[in-house]
Amino acid sequence: MALNANTVWEVRTTGAQTNGGGFRWLSLVSDTYKWTASGSGTNEYYCQTAAGGNPSLTEAKCATTDGTFNLDTNGTLGSLNAGEWDWGDNDTLGYSTVYVRLDAGADPDTKAVGFVQIGNGGGYDYTQQAAAQLSLTDGYFTSGTTFKTNTGGFTALMVGNIVRIASGTHFPGGWYEIATYVSTNEVTLDRPSASEDTSAHKDAVFKVGGPFLFGGSVETAFSDAVIAGNTVYIATGTYTLGSHLSQSSVGTATKPITWIGYTSVRNDATVGTNRPLIICGAYFSTFSAYAIHKNFRFTTTSSAGFATGKNSVAFNCKSQNTGAATKSAATISNYGRAFRCEFISDNGIAVNAGGNSGCIEHCYIHDSITGVQTGTSNGNVVLFSVVDTCGTGLNFSGYTVPNSAINNTIYNCTTGISTGSSVGCTFVGNIITNCTTGASSTAFTGSDFWDYNCWNNTTDVSNVTKGPNDITADPLLNAPADGDFTLQAGSPCLDAGLQIGANEGVTGDYMMNIGVDQDDNAAVSAGGGATVYMGNF
Repeated sequence: MALNANTVWEVRTTGAQTNGGGFRWLSLVSDTYKWTASGSGTNEYYCQTAAGGNPSLTEAKCATTDGTFNLDTNGTLGSLNAGEWDWGDNDTLGYSTVYVRLDAGADPDTKAVGFVQIGNGGGYDYTQQAAAQLSLTDGYFTSGTTFKTNTGGFTALMVGNIVRIASGTHFPGGWYEIATYVSTNEVTLDRPSASEDTSAHKDAVFKVGGPFLFGGSVETAFSDAVIAGNTVYIATGTYTLGSHLSQSSVGTATKPITWIGYTSVRNDATVGTNRPLIICGAYFSTFSAYAIHKNFRFTTTSSAGFATGKNSVAFNCKSQNTGAATKSAATISNYGRAFRCEFISDNGIAVNAGGNSGCIEHCYIHDSITGVQTGTSNGNVVLFSVVDTCGTGLNFSGYTVPNSAINNTIYNCTTGISTGSSVGCTFVGNIITNCTTGASSTAFTGSDFWDYNCWNNTTDVSNVTKGPNDITADPLLNAPADGDFTLQAGSPCLDAGLQIGANEGVTGDYMMNIGVDQDDNAAVSAGGGATVYMGNF
C-alpha cells in the first residue's frame, strides 16, 4: 500500500480484542496544516493549511487527536463541548473544515501531534471494533483495482478502511485501501494485486474492520503496509503473535521505520513492565533494515525473540528466550545495534551477534548459557555492558574478523571470556570478577590485545597473557547480587582505566561509571570526579 511517508500507526489493546490489539490508522497532517482559533464558540479551533487557506479535507465522519487528548464525539458546530468536534464553516471562511475543542481548551498546535483524519476517503473507522465489519470468503479481482464479492456487504462508510486479504491458493495476501465505493458487491482498491487470479476463482478470504493482529492468516501483511518514514506507536499491554512478525518493508538512512512503545502519552519514558509485551511463543519478530525499536519486551521459545535488520537499532528493549538449547533472546544482524537492552536465554545464547559490525552497548545480559556469541566473520563490539551469571560471558572463539570488548563488567560466569583465533581481538577496560575462569583461549595467541582490565577470579587466565596495566584485585562492586554493578568509593578500578590524552579532544570529568538496575533497565550512576574507570560506564 502506497501510504504517505508521514503516516503514523497506533496499536492499542482497547476493547474486547483477541490475540493482540487493534490498530488505528492515522493520516498525519500536522506538518502541512495548522489550527486557527475560531471567532465563534469557546476554545474552538479550525483546521487550515500552513499558509492559512482551504485544507481541502474530505468531510470527517469521525475525528481524533493523539496522545494527551482524544476527540470522540461529534458536537454541534458553534457550541462544542470539551472533547468534541464537528464539520462545517462557522467563520464565513467560504469552505467547510474540521472544528475541535480539546478537553483542556488548549490550542491543538501546542500538542506533540496535531490533527489527524481517520481514513483518507472520509469513511468511518472500523478498526477499533471487537469483530470485523465485513468478513467474507468469496472475494475476487476482476481487473485492475476492481474488487468484488457476490455476497455483498460493502458500504460507502468503508471508504478509507483496509481490505485485508488472506493469502490462499489463488490470491496473494495483502492489505489494500478502499478508495471508492461502487456498490454493495464492488469497491475500487488503491492498487491492483500483483498476481491475482481473475480467471474463475472467487474464493479470497478477506476482512474489513475489526482488530488488526500481530500475526494471523489475514494480518500477516501488516508490515507490508508500513513503509519508509512511518512510525508505529504501540500502547502498553500484552500482544500475542499468531505467526512470525516479519517486517518486509524496509526503511532508509533518511527515513527509518520507527516502532515505539509507550505508557499513556506517546514518546513518554516507558520502562520496566510498562513497556508493551510481545508474546512471541513459537514465533519471532524480524526487524527490517533501517528500523528503530524502542521500549518493548519480548518473550519467546523460538530461535530468537527478535532479530535486528541491517542498520537497525533496539533501544530499551528486553527479550527472554525460555526455549531449548542454542535458542537466542536476540540476534544482532549486520550493522545492527542494541543499546540499553536486557537479554536472557534460559537454555541458550542471550545475544547471538552472528552478523558483521554489530554493536552491543550499555546492555544487561544475564542468566544464560552464553551471554554473547559471535559468529565466524564479525567485527562486533561489546561496550559498557554487564554480563552476569552465564556459563560463558563472551564467546569470541572461532571468529575470522576481530571483535572488541571494552569497559564491560563480567560477573559470576563459569568462563568470563572465551577467545582464540589467528586474528586478534581487543579487550580493554573490563572488570572480570567472581568467575571460575576469567578468560580462556582455545590456543595461546599473541594477536589478542589485553590491557587495563581488572581480574578477580578463581583462575584469572588460561592461555591468555595479562596486559602490563591490568590489575588483580577485588573491584568492590556495590551490590552485584542485587543488580547494582557500580563501584564503591574505594574501588581499585577508579582512575585505573585507559587515560585519554589531553590532545584527543576530551577534557574534564567526562566519564561516569554507570550500572544497570535489573528491575527496570534504568541507569544508576555512582562516584564522580574520576578521569577514567574500568567497567561499564
